[in-house]
Amino acid sequence: MKSGAKRTSEPAAAKLLPLAVALALATASGELGAVTALVPGNVPPPPTGGVTREDGTPLRVALGAWHADAAQSALPPSPNATVRTVTNCEDDGPGSLREVLLASASGDTVDLTQLSCSRISLTSGAVVAAVDTLAIEGPASRAFTIDGNNADRVMLHYGAGSLLLRNLTLTRGRHVASGTNVGVAGCLASAGYVTLDHSTIANCATAGEGAYGGCVYAYSLILASSTLSGCDALGTHPTNETAAFGGAAFVYQIDLVESTVTGSRARHRAGSTRPSYDIGGGVATIHGGLVIDSTIDSNSAGGRGGGLSTFGDLLVRNSTISGNRADTAFGGGLFIRHPSELDSRNSTISANHAPDGGGVFATSTHASLESTIIAGNIAELRGNADFAGSRGVAITGSSNLIGDVARDVSVPADSLRDDPRLLPLAYNGGATRTQALRGDSPGIDAGNNDAALASDQRGQGYARVVGAAADIGAFEYDGVAQGPAGTPSPSSVPTLAAWAAGALVALLAMIGLRAASRDKPHPRARVMRSMTRPFQRP
Repeated sequence: MKSGAKRTSEPAAAKLLPLAVALALATASGELGAVTALVPGNVPPPPTGGVTREDGTPLRVALGAWHADAAQSALPPSPNATVRTVTNCEDDGPGSLREVLLASASGDTVDLTQLSCSRISLTSGAVVAAVDTLAIEGPASRAFTIDGNNADRVMLHYGAGSLLLRNLTLTRGRHVASGTNVGVAGCLASAGYVTLDHSTIANCATAGEGAYGGCVYAYSLILASSTLSGCDALGTHPTNETAAFGGAAFVYQIDLVESTVTGSRARHRAGSTRPSYDIGGGVATIHGGLVIDSTIDSNSAGGRGGGLSTFGDLLVRNSTISGNRADTAFGGGLFIRHPSELDSRNSTISANHAPDGGGVFATSTHASLESTIIAGNIAELRGNADFAGSRGVAITGSSNLIGDVARDVSVPADSLRDDPRLLPLAYNGGATRTQALRGDSPGIDAGNNDAALASDQRGQGYARVVGAAADIGAFEYDGVAQGPAGTPSPSSVPTLAAWAAGALVALLAMIGLRAASRDKPHPRARVMRSMTRPFQRP
């Protein structure tokens, strides 16, 4: 079947269980069949432990079928990788992106830099990369867009390997699943390891009884100097319970480096009278990950984790989490699910909203903070504005500024309990927005640099230590007035020159996450036959 042709779904043999079911995790009840691998030797064994919801009930798989389909559809690696040049700006035909992708072999690079146009508008469905590993390169100007026209996803990657997008924008992708099928990604769906290098995915949406990743659905996602923006995961069904995970991205592991996740939503249909499970307005990640020199802002979840929700250990370093919202539950900035832990260093979590735990809500029992601001958040219902939990949380570390916490949350003895006196989120230099310290902030010279950072969140040219000691938070006050809001400093945007840099980030993630190294479930598993697939292979 041609890649742009309409795909049909298999009829559902049985109605899916209520859609907390729809997490792409391995079942504890033995319902999964054999693991399907694209490349022998690269497949971890099926998980043996159980994964459960907050209420203790086991999770089954609804997205496993997508991975099984992808594994069957991807082509084997080629020993003769080459650069394939796109010469046609049209949706289809000789030299078009669609035809070049169809002709590509695993390991190839697809080159868009020779085109005279700056946009490809897709009119016959998503383009398909049915290979294991692929790189797609846009022009150095970063002004090239692939537009889904709100008719279908923009791109499908069926490989188990890596997909690298450099200097590209993907926009206006849309995937709406019918019946009890689940929506899988609005713009980019991948069964493998995705890296966005100086790229943007924006204004995409997915919907269904379960909706997973408004911008991106992938096993692993690295953002290097990139942006996810304005995406929507919508749980919608007239009679069933629904779930929405990851307004911008639903992934097993996330690595954000000098990047931004902003303005996305995980929500359910307005006016629905059925229960819903909406989590991770910006990102929902199963095995946690890294947030480094990055900003997560202005995202919202109908339930919990307005900015980011994690089921695995999360390291936040030199980063800002601001202006996110959890509408009906908790964790306006971050939701940390037991037994995962938060490790935050030289970061700022402020101006987030939730009924409880406006800044951070943890169902685990421990968190580590170093030179971090968690203050200035809002909890509309219970008053635990900045840090709350369900089991009692012992925070360790030093040199922090922590505001209002729940009674069963303990903080280090040297913590400052004061107004951090932060300015609103703005471009204060560097690649990402930050909340600058006012000149009278108690956080100035009161932090530490135990992480041995050369710069603050803004990167090169913005020293991590100015004065007697590091400031608390992601921003280092230097006594100099900042530039006008909305005017980033392009000179401070670093360049990720090669795939090797992304690979190093992935390696750091594997080293830093205990949960991922202990028991990493593999998503390319066959789901039981009664589960319906979102689409068939082309």
